[in-house]
Amino acid sequence: MQHEIAVSSYSLRQCLGPIHVAFRGPDGKKQEFVWDQPQTMTLLEFPRAVKEHLGLGAVEICQFHMPKRSASFIGELKRALHAADVRLLSMPIDVGNISDADQTNREEDLQEIEEWMRVAAELGARMVRVNASAPMAPTALAPLDMTIESYRRLAQTAKSLGLQLLIENHGGITADPEVIVAIVEAVGPERLKTLVDIGNFEPLLSMQMAIMQGKEPPEVDVTPVYDAIGRIAPYAGLVHAKTHGFDADGKPLRLDVVRALRVVRDAGYTGPISLEYEGNSGDPWENTRRTHALVEEAFR
Repeated sequence: MQHEIAVSSYSLRQCLGPIHVAFRGPDGKKQEFVWDQPQTMTLLEFPRAVKEHLGLGAVEICQFHMPKRSASFIGELKRALHAADVRLLSMPIDVGNISDADQTNREEDLQEIEEWMRVAAELGARMVRVNASAPMAPTALAPLDMTIESYRRLAQTAKSLGLQLLIENHGGITADPEVIVAIVEAVGPERLKTLVDIGNFEPLLSMQMAIMQGKEPPEVDVTPVYDAIGRIAPYAGLVHAKTHGFDADGKPLRLDVVRALRVVRDAGYTGPISLEYEGNSGDPWENTRRTHALVEEAFR
């Protein structure tokens, strides 16, 4: 298999401590949401742990796993990556809402996103993912033209930093693959590529949100997911090979992961793949290893 394989820090969220994200409430003010997670290692220890446990040389670090963006911490993380002989492939950025109908809020959010893009570039990332909207935010959205304009601005910033900008199917307006395609075509498929997350189209995303909220996810038909993946796969710049857990026989839950990845393969994709284990039980290292094995099976 020729694909470069990276490991998302989200796969090891059960080891990296609480996740902090902020979104605007109905009054436009930012509210913090904290998802408590155990911590058995720091982000500075993550690159070496990936090399030791999985033997891989690339990682994807979620912006919300960065405890700060000070120059001193960025320097420490760069040294940790170099010492482990691991490089940063991508940084998903989960701040702000580039589709906020309020111009002041939107501008403030775009500036914060651009600050994080500069952090990603300083750390040596090749790609950054920016959400089209904030899935948890109840604020009103601007017309799609404004979302497209926001992406055009961010694409220019990305180009100036040597980064590839990505849009992910990540809920909100991107629950519809046709919206993703419309945005990419309007911005330009070379300036904005898709981050194809095989486990993020509905109804899978709602099921995972239920789990995050401590609820029992309903049984659903995931058949439409494969067609949705196929719609955005031709524009892919990165793929999230996502698993939601494994049964007692080691088979993935909820989604036929190999089938989903072969949809991407059959679209001609030859780029990098990031392993993203999203389950909440078992050893996350072993389950990430199982996810890697499914990728190898799908692309052999």
